Formats: sequence, structure tokens, C-alpha cells
Amino acid sequence: LFNVAIPTIAVQFSIYFIYPQTAAKVGRDVGTEELAGFSLASLTGNLTCLSVIMGVLSASDTLQPRAFGTDDYREVASLTVRGVAACVLVLLPLVIPLVFFSGDILMGLGQDENSSELASHWIHIYLVGVPSVILFRVVQRFLACQGVVMPMVYAAAVGCFIIHPLILKTLVKSFGFMGSGIAIVTTQTLQAILILVYVCMVRPYDPRTWPGLSTSFIKHSLLSLRAYILLSLGGVLSFSEWWYWEVICFTAGRMGTIPFCAHTIAYNLIPTLFMIPLGTSVGLSVRIGNVLAHDVERAKCIAKWTMVAAAVLAAFIATLVYILEKWIVGLFTTDIEVARECHKIWPILSIYIFILNIFGINSGIIRALGMQLKMAMVIFILLWCCALPTVYFFTVKKGGGLPVMWSINCVFYTILNVALSALYATADWKAISDGIHRKTKTSIIQGKVPDEETYLLNEGKRQMRAVDLYD
Repeated sequence: LFNVAIPTIAVQFSIYFIYPQTAAKVGRDVGTEELAGFSLASLTGNLTCLSVIMGVLSASDTLQPRAFGTDDYREVASLTVRGVAACVLVLLPLVIPLVFFSGDILMGLGQDENSSELASHWIHIYLVGVPSVILFRVVQRFLACQGVVMPMVYAAAVGCFIIHPLILKTLVKSFGFMGSGIAIVTTQTLQAILILVYVCMVRPYDPRTWPGLSTSFIKHSLLSLRAYILLSLGGVLSFSEWWYWEVICFTAGRMGTIPFCAHTIAYNLIPTLFMIPLGTSVGLSVRIGNVLAHDVERAKCIAKWTMVAAAVLAAFIATLVYILEKWIVGLFTTDIEVARECHKIWPILSIYIFILNIFGINSGIIRALGMQLKMAMVIFILLWCCALPTVYFFTVKKGGGLPVMWSINCVFYTILNVALSALYATADWKAISDGIHRKTKTSIIQGKVPDEETYLLNEGKRQMRAVDLYD
């Protein structure tokens, strides 16, 4: 597990850390107003693009480790092609409005006019880097299901810690605020190029998992695209937790520039630290997916001890964040008012970091079991139907401010963790294992490639039957 999880954490951290680097550069060298614009633009991009990409590819998180674990190597390659196609199809309806109406949309949501204008121009640059992000994430899953993770670490780390600091300094100095967007896109593009060149030259993957691109192979892979998208929609909806977080940022933006900048610092810190449980959850999904068909008890044991280790690590990280408050805030701003606003939420922020780490591991276990749809329903009910109205009432209507907002989120995320734990604790792991094993055995007897579309549709029906019984 940790042979996959630890490098994956490094990859996730390196991919995301370019944003806090950029936020710190903008906040210290350009200005507070520009920092608010950067935060507004990046959260909009993450809401409409990155979270959707991650959600769509959750189908690959579920299916590729299973395919590799059952020696269905051709299906590993087919899922890679489907992943790219599904991302493009799902993203198009979201990207088009961003190109033409992003500024109007942001102002319509009650955001500051100057910040909205800055964000709308920045988003246009951000969108140029989206294809590179898709390619990088798809290749990451293709290699990770085979236990090949170090090439991704090298490509991500070189981009984050060598390329990005150099070009960020130059481009911000030359182009100001817009230079920050150019720097991010350039870094993302070079990261994708580095990994593609490495994979093509070294070929670190099992040769049976990549027969090569051809028209016939692409056509064959796309035959089950509809079924792939059906499963991925559950993953996309499960990432509505991310969307909720972005809506919370919009709510903070209604409180004024100073509170929004304080929230921006937390907004950049939390996703950076979340890369640890997110990377662990990816490794966890891969490991459970590889062994679930053959050894249910071992899969459960992996899940249990990963949760214990993650909780201990989360407590350490949360404590460290609390102790290093002044140093962390100083990385982003020299504005005394912003620092004071950060101080109000910092103890609550530290607690929230612990809770969010547990949520990341819970999500990984659920993805490994293919229960994304159920997770999406729980998230929708708790966060969108309960937490969001509560936040709006006590912070916007009653003027509670950032401390109240963060306190409410801590309460509801704790409830969310309990609900998600109950989901996989009461799931029939043996039935899921038998289903994978039975389909693979049938395919071997019949001498044909397993029909993923049939599997996915049956999986969807199984989840819907479970939902009906629950209702």
C-alpha cells in the first residue's frame, strides 16, 4: 500500500502546491485585491474543471485496479482511452460558459466587481492548461494501477519545485497578475510533456496493458464509453463536496475583501494538506482493488490500518498547523488586518484539517468498493441540504463571520465522516468480491474480454436497488 500511497502523496502535493506558491507571490508582490482575484479565479477553475476531472476519473480509480488485478490487461488500456474521452465530453458544457460569461457569472453571485473582472481574465488563461491536466491525471491512473508511481513523482516534482518557482518570478515581474496564470499553465503543460516523453521512451508499464493506439482499438474502447460515464457521474457527484467548499468560498467573498483574503489563505492551505489523505486514498483504492477479488479479509485489514495511520498523521499535521500560524500567514500576506482575521479562525481551521483528513480516507475506501453514488447522496443531503443553508443563515443573515462559518463546517464534516464510515462498514464486501471474481471467471471460460458495460450497468442497478431498499 505505502509503496503506492507515499509516492502518490508526493505527486498530489507537487501538482497542487503550485497554487499556494502562486498565491503567496501574488499576495506579497502584487497586492491584496489581486490575491482576492486569484482566489476567486482558481476556485472557479477548480469548481468547474479540476473537480470534474477527478470525479470522472474516479471510474478509473475503481475499474483499472480491478482489471489489472484480474489480469484483464487490455481493459486497462481501454479504460485509459475512455477516461480521456469522458473528461472531454463532460467538461465541454462547463467550459463554454466560462469562456464567454465568467465575469458576469461571478458578479451575479455577489462577488466584488474588481475581483470578478480580474478573475474572468485569469480564467481564460487557466483553461489553456486543462488538456495537460487531463493527460497527466489519466496517465497517473494508468501507471498507478500497475504499481508504477515514481515517474509521476519525478515529473510533478520537477515542475513544482524547479520549473514553477523560476518562471513564476519572471512572469509575475513581466506581466503582473496575469503572469501568475501563464506560469501555472506553463508548469502544467511541462509536467504533462515530461511524463509522456518518459513513458514513451522508457515504457515502465506492463506491455500487455498498452497494445498501442490504432483506429480499431480506439473504436473498441469507446464502445463502453456510455457505461463508463454512467459510473463516473457518481464520482462527479461525490465531488460535490469540493463544489460545496467552493460555494463556501463564494460566501466568504460576500463578507468583504479582508475576510475573503483571510479565507483565501486557509483555502490554499487546506487543499495543499489534503494532498496527503488524497494521495493515500488513491494508493488505498488501488491496493484494495487489486486484492478484493481474491482476499476480502485482507482488503478490510488494509482499509482499517490505513485509517488508523491516517488519523495519527492527521492529528500531528493539525497540531503543527496550529503552532505555525504566524509563519504560515506570513508566507501569504504582510497585511495586519488580514493576519488578525486569520487568527480568529486558526484554532477551528486546525480542527477542520484533522476532520478533512479522515474524510479523504473514507472516500478512498468507498471508491475502491464502487459506492460513489451512495457517497454522492450522503454528501448532497448533509452538505447541500443541511450545512449550506445553516452557513448562509448564521454567516450572511446573522453576520456571524468566518469563525461561525468554519465552526459549522467542522460539525457537519464530522457527521459526514460518521455517515460514510457506516456506508462501507455495513456494505457486503464478500458480495462485491464474488461479483468481480465471477465475471472474470466467466470471461476466462468463454474466452473473451470481460464486458465492462454489462458490469457497470449491473453495478449501477445494484446500487440503485440498495438505494430503493434504503428509502
